[in-house]
Amino acid sequence: MKRARLSLVVVILFFSLTFAQPTYYGTRGLMRTISADNQGKSFLTLTFHGNYYQEAVSQSLENPQAYTLRNAHGYLSGAFALMDYIELSGGIGSALASDKTVYAQEKSPTKFGFGDTYMGVKLSFAPVWWLKFGGYGFYTLPTGSSVLKDKGYTSRKETFGGIACITFDFLSEKATIPIPLRFHLNGGYLIDKNDSLFESINQNKNINDLLLLRGGIEIPAGAFDLFADFSTEQAINNKDLRFRDNPMRITPGVRFYSPGSVLDLGVEIGLGKVGVEAIPNKTDRMSWRVLFGVSFIGRIVQPKIYSIVSGTVTDADTKAPIKAIVKSVGDTTIQPTMSDENGHYKLRLPAGPHSLTFSAEGYKEMTKSIEVKDSLGIALDIALEPIVSYGIITGKVFNSATGEPLSGKITFPQTSLPPVEVDPATGVYSAKLPVGNYTMELEIPGYYKQTEAVVVSKNQTTQKDLALKPVEKDEGVLTGKVSDQATGQALGGVIRFPGRTDIKPIQVDPQTGTYKATLPSGSYTIEIESPGYNKRTEVVVINKGQTTKVDLPIKPIEKLVGGKIKGTVKDKNTGAPLEAQITVVEGGAGPVKSSPETGDYLLDLPSGTYTIKVERQGYLPTTQTVVVREKETTIQEFVLRPIPMGTLTGKVVNTKDKLPLRANISFPGTDFAAVTADENGIFQTTLPPGTYTVKAEYPEFVTQAFPVVIEDGKTTVQNFELIRMGEKITLRGIYFDFNKATIKPESYPTLNEAVKILKDNPRLRVRIEGHTDSVGSDEYNLKLSQARADAVKNYLVKQGGIDPGRIESLGKGEKEPIASNDTEDGRALNRRIEFIVIGEQ
Repeated sequence: MKRARLSLVVVILFFSLTFAQPTYYGTRGLMRTISADNQGKSFLTLTFHGNYYQEAVSQSLENPQAYTLRNAHGYLSGAFALMDYIELSGGIGSALASDKTVYAQEKSPTKFGFGDTYMGVKLSFAPVWWLKFGGYGFYTLPTGSSVLKDKGYTSRKETFGGIACITFDFLSEKATIPIPLRFHLNGGYLIDKNDSLFESINQNKNINDLLLLRGGIEIPAGAFDLFADFSTEQAINNKDLRFRDNPMRITPGVRFYSPGSVLDLGVEIGLGKVGVEAIPNKTDRMSWRVLFGVSFIGRIVQPKIYSIVSGTVTDADTKAPIKAIVKSVGDTTIQPTMSDENGHYKLRLPAGPHSLTFSAEGYKEMTKSIEVKDSLGIALDIALEPIVSYGIITGKVFNSATGEPLSGKITFPQTSLPPVEVDPATGVYSAKLPVGNYTMELEIPGYYKQTEAVVVSKNQTTQKDLALKPVEKDEGVLTGKVSDQATGQALGGVIRFPGRTDIKPIQVDPQTGTYKATLPSGSYTIEIESPGYNKRTEVVVINKGQTTKVDLPIKPIEKLVGGKIKGTVKDKNTGAPLEAQITVVEGGAGPVKSSPETGDYLLDLPSGTYTIKVERQGYLPTTQTVVVREKETTIQEFVLRPIPMGTLTGKVVNTKDKLPLRANISFPGTDFAAVTADENGIFQTTLPPGTYTVKAEYPEFVTQAFPVVIEDGKTTVQNFELIRMGEKITLRGIYFDFNKATIKPESYPTLNEAVKILKDNPRLRVRIEGHTDSVGSDEYNLKLSQARADAVKNYLVKQGGIDPGRIESLGKGEKEPIASNDTEDGRALNRRIEFIVIGEQ
């Protein structure tokens, strides 16, 4: 059903766009309403319009006796489009007339005469596909003879004027969904010096200047159209004439199409008191007119047919889009094009057979033959086969002891391959890799790291299961009892591990005073806190598989003659409680720490005035003077402001294929810890405001460093593109004069990219190698390639400002081809400049 609808739309569009019936005036439009567009460049139109009509006419205001006027008119016209937007038109009319008195039944003789000669020109333009504007200017010579009584089939004097045209075309060939519908609107002005149109009215010299109003609608239906046409001429300078006292008419009709010709049939019905013609003293009886027209349309000069070939170039295996070169084989007049980052391409081709080649680095070239027959466009999608062959490795990752599936990421050291995700539900993994030998590495917390060698074979699936052995936990148990040193009474409290934020505090049972915790083997400092008791600190050693018992008897805090200071320590920005160190500066107690859960603290001090200092890592310290009075508690709250920090983030990729690298990111000259980019090459850290050198390092790649400025509360982005040691980069787009080493200006953008690589990697040392095809002698080609390599080096040094000590140049001649020298395409690939990384300074 959808195909049938599409075919109908195409048929309608074909007839509607190919043939269009002219108006009375020869130019394109309906019967009287003019279309804003033209037939098209080089189109010639010859048209004959005929009509027969009758009107009821009173002889005069004094003698209202009516007679019936019957007339037949013919119009021979033509038009020629000089350009798509300029059209000339012209024509001449004729008349056959008779009239018959209604009451006396008295016939008058039939009369014949030629009408006036008219000429016109139309200018058109379309700001958008569905909207067209036009201007039509016309001029009429009074060549006609008088046949309609004393009114005449002639204007008797020259007339001229202009019409503004607007067309709304929803069936344009550019429409996404063509709709068979068009509207036309006309507005114009006629300067008519004839004085016979309204003879019964006291006229002045401008009485016959007319405002022209017209409008029409078309409904294309394939081989025929349905249309309706409305038109009127309104006298300008006479207040006694109402709108309906002027000529008005509506014309429904049908239009038939056949190749090279168009036939119109219609009926024009007069409206108001005047009717279809501007003849005065009409009765109120209906006026009508039968219309027909036939046109012959042809193009004098047939334009050359072009069509757009378009489609998408993708990887035949992964379906990923490819940036490929598309060119026509054997036709040098057709400029090659390149598909965009989405793989889309377009190529304009003339009519006839064509062979198109599609090529991309790392893929086999493909040739497709097509034939352009029309301008409707050709869709051609291409899937290129990779030059590199692939195979699949798959398997299962599981606990060697229990068989339980495990999840993680499998990496391939010393390669730029991305990690492979292991399905956490099943432990299954699968990856498509280039053919070759690889080392697989899998590291999961709680298990021993496993490394396996694997061979990937072409178009084969290799099974490799990974059984990981759990790491034996190196842990022991710490237990004991907290009590009052004097009475032995069990006490509650909290045991903390100063300096170890990775170990949670141990809660002591207040009923029994006992505590217990499992800890990794090692040495620890523990600190017991219990309200009303002095803190106690002990060093304990935890051994693997053993239980260490440490009882903690503690002394009550001696009552001091004085008062207390208490309060909370909070984050100024968030209001969250903080664990902070609180010190009495002038020889008092402390330091003590506020509770990490509530931020509360308590100090017992003799009466007096004290300076209290509060500190916490990552925050600015603060001090406050506090007065302690005997037997009173002074409330003193503290808020700490975080040290200002900014964020540094970025991505590290391989320069050649943009694959992510898990590079090490460091900050030389500082104590800040280095960070490692994740599997997507992305890193992020926070730093205090300031200027730093940030360095990216990855094994077998050239180290890269950049200065960065960190601002408080802002994120700074610094990306890295690392170059592999020994990397060979072909600089495509470097052109030389024939048989010379003179670089053409169109090569500068490619050379400037090479300058950027060298400036981004100031320690990089490279070798520029020149290569030629096999045309010419070995000696000549070796000399030419050396000269061209030297020319590239000279550009990088003089124009790019690169230290010449970082660049070597070497001509290789024709010794290292990368394609066959038997074809022009192969020779073009062999003529190249290569940029090879050889080390660091």
